[in-house]
Amino acid sequence: MDWKESDARKSPKVREIIGRMPPMLARYGIAAIAGSLLATFFVFAAVPYRPRISVTAKQTIGADSLQIVSAVVPSELYNTFPAAFSEVRINRQKDGHRLLRATEIGNDDDGNPLTLIELQGKTDNLNPDSTLTVFHLGKVPLLSWMLGKNILENTTKKNKFVP
Repeated sequence: MDWKESDARKSPKVREIIGRMPPMLARYGIAAIAGSLLATFFVFAAVPYRPRISVTAKQTIGADSLQIVSAVVPSELYNTFPAAFSEVRINRQKDGHRLLRATEIGNDDDGNPLTLIELQGKTDNLNPDSTLTVFHLGKVPLLSWMLGKNILENTTKKNKFVP
């Protein structure tokens, strides 16, 4: 007996059901996919991330023996993530530098506005003649950093700063 004969013996209701996906399974599958995407979105929105940028920095020693580090960053980056600049660690040091002031200083060669940031703190691993320094910024939500990351890619590679 082949399958055609056995199929012919079944009632019309059974033949209608065979070969179709149960609607409940389809609904639960769609709900599971949507739920996992939503959970992933909330995780990315809540997970703290410490972004890093490479900038040209200069340091000076203040009257109170604290270091003042000056660097130029894109204004759009500073304006997008102002809280990230409240505590900056330089080259993975333990103690952070706090933001003293940020000043708009003009535009780069491509016309993008630049901001001079001045940080105050202590560090043992910054050379006074440093031309490239890695800033580890304060923590920001990973999702907001990912959405604003194109700002970094387009502008920070071009900035040179010599006070």
